[in-house]
Amino acid sequence: MGRIIGKTTPKIKLYTNEEVSLLTKDLTSKIEELTLENISLKDEKDMLVEANNNLNGQVIDLTSKIEELGKSSKKNSNKENE
Repeated sequence: MGRIIGKTTPKIKLYTNEEVSLLTKDLTSKIEELTLENISLKDEKDMLVEANNNLNGQVIDLTSKIEELGKSSKKNSNKENE
């Protein structure tokens, strides 16, 4: 029970200097590409956060105007009822 069947020697992959150089070059180019994409996404996020803040400010302004109009209309209706 629990016996391992066959040889289980780990396979070791050896790379030549050219292969290592090629892999390193590929990885470096991918890192650069992802870094540029990350920077553009950060810029886009900053613009969206700013737009969101502006919209939230407009919502607050409009809400306060609606509340003021509601209060003034209640005052006018109270005066008409008297």
